[in-house]
Amino acid sequence: MSFITSRYKSIALALRDDTSADHLRKVGLWTGVAASAIFVVGFALRLYCLDCHSLWHDEIISIEVAQRGLHAIFNDRFGWLGNQTPWYYMLVWLTILPADPTTTAVFVRLPEALAGALTVPVVYGLGREMFGQAQALMASLMTALSVPLLNHSQDVRSYALVILFTTASIYCLLMLQRSRKAWRWPAFAVLAVANSLIAYFAVTLVMPTLVPYLLWVLWQLWARRRQQTRQLAVALISLLLVALAVTTTLADISHIAKAPPSLGQLSPTYVLATASDILVAFTQFGLANQIQHWATRALLVFALLGIYLSLRYGRHKLGVCLCSVFVVVPSLILIVLSSSNPVFARYIFFSVPFYFLLVSNGVVAIVASAPNFHVAPASITALKVVSGLLALLMLIPFILGVCTYNSPNGHNRVSLRQDFRSTASYLSAHARPQDMIIVVETPLHGLISTNFYWHDNPPAPVFSALDPTLFTQMPKASVYWVISMLDYLNLPREIAPTSAGWVEVARFEDIVILQEDHPKSLRDSFSTVVSRIVAIIPNSHFALTLQGCLYQAQGDIGKTASVYKSAVLFATPWDEELKSAEGFDALNMRAEGWRWGLTAKLDQPGSPQVHRWLSERLAQDGYAAESRTEADLAQALER
Repeated sequence: MSFITSRYKSIALALRDDTSADHLRKVGLWTGVAASAIFVVGFALRLYCLDCHSLWHDEIISIEVAQRGLHAIFNDRFGWLGNQTPWYYMLVWLTILPADPTTTAVFVRLPEALAGALTVPVVYGLGREMFGQAQALMASLMTALSVPLLNHSQDVRSYALVILFTTASIYCLLMLQRSRKAWRWPAFAVLAVANSLIAYFAVTLVMPTLVPYLLWVLWQLWARRRQQTRQLAVALISLLLVALAVTTTLADISHIAKAPPSLGQLSPTYVLATASDILVAFTQFGLANQIQHWATRALLVFALLGIYLSLRYGRHKLGVCLCSVFVVVPSLILIVLSSSNPVFARYIFFSVPFYFLLVSNGVVAIVASAPNFHVAPASITALKVVSGLLALLMLIPFILGVCTYNSPNGHNRVSLRQDFRSTASYLSAHARPQDMIIVVETPLHGLISTNFYWHDNPPAPVFSALDPTLFTQMPKASVYWVISMLDYLNLPREIAPTSAGWVEVARFEDIVILQEDHPKSLRDSFSTVVSRIVAIIPNSHFALTLQGCLYQAQGDIGKTASVYKSAVLFATPWDEELKSAEGFDALNMRAEGWRWGLTAKLDQPGSPQVHRWLSERLAQDGYAAESRTEADLAQALER
């Protein structure tokens, strides 16, 4: 932490009149060393253990779309598969060329890791331009150590890229105000175009936040149009290219299912609760609840204190206003959208670096504002010491969070990545063709993930616990129960009883595999599994859905419909999974379509449309009795 000490020494020098060239040279040297060291730390953390964890469901979906080739990337994006832009799938397609992602995830995760690492020096540049060297170093260090940013820098999704492009775009605009060099407009255009093409939420969430500042910079340029004619022409051409990219992405977004905001749900309680969830997501450390609680609120206090002191005494007003806008506006948009659409805080993680800048400014503002209170010199010195100690204390949760993220037993506290790679490997080594594999899970990630690692060639027949055809099968040998639940990570540990006819044979991250030899009745075994889950997590969506499956197997339509109606996962229904199932069926990829149909059943067990689709598919596949049951269920659910 020597660089932090050096930074506070530089603040002390700045507050005095000693601004000799020698001191400035030394400060600049140590600042450069510290900034470089922070970048190296961020870079190393993002490359470290890049392939330690299994690819998870969302990553696998991105890879599978890319593996189907360029024609599918631009023409066969439907349902859930349409949530990514074709240009992002193109990037994934390039990264799967060097090596099979089932053998190593390094290449497919490398673009995001590099983007996450490059974000660190960009945040330093933002902090230096908007606030000062001390704030820049602190914010870049928090960015380097941030667990949410680190997690999504090792994720085959577009979040890290959007964070980099957004922060770099703002940096370009800031430098345009400082230096007025025309070439920065094309640089801004390249970054903004890349951002708009790489992710839909960059257009719906980033652009509405960025446009006001962009218009202000443009207005300043317009006021100098007589002296800056060439720069104005370059700016207008650059903005035209950005507008074309945004328009293209908006046209592409039109095919995505969405619902208008339900403003009636936006009560003060709802808004505050959602805002609190977003704040926790920004500063997730994986620590004990009480420590996490106090750390999150301490950072918020620093941010608010810095905003107040800066506005009160006229220091860094532009930086404070700009960072506040990039934290508040995306959060408000996300809260409004969440009233009628399933959205997640990670969509606005591009706000996190700006939040860290506000926090860092709060720490430094305590010292910088002291003269305004006519504090005695001795008290100012004490205040500097206290402020430095607070900065060190503030970094402790970040350091502990990184340790938790990289520890085998703590990783699942901050990153939910079920280890289906090891699960698939174990079952390939132990399951025989006459065995059965039954996946009991929520969300329905295991079917798709294990099939990905098996290259569509499983070692034994695989069924979901939600599959209506499950009880038409007769077990010939062993049954492997693969159990996982992301919403309740203790389930794999608690579900393994000692006298239920099975034994635990393997345990991986968030997954347990149970083996049962020659069960007499598959329905009885399933009933035992459901009873255990209901005892552990009663009245949960998962438990209710499994109970409904059991009643459905018994032919009790009325009770099944009643239970399915009460098993609500999302307050607002969505049809992405069902559209995915229909899309794969249209391409004659029936196995993929069936898996997505079962995913739709898990997410919306009370949807008549889902059961009607299942009925039609079962009829096509020759399961007449099961098809009639699904049709009867659809009618019962419509009543």
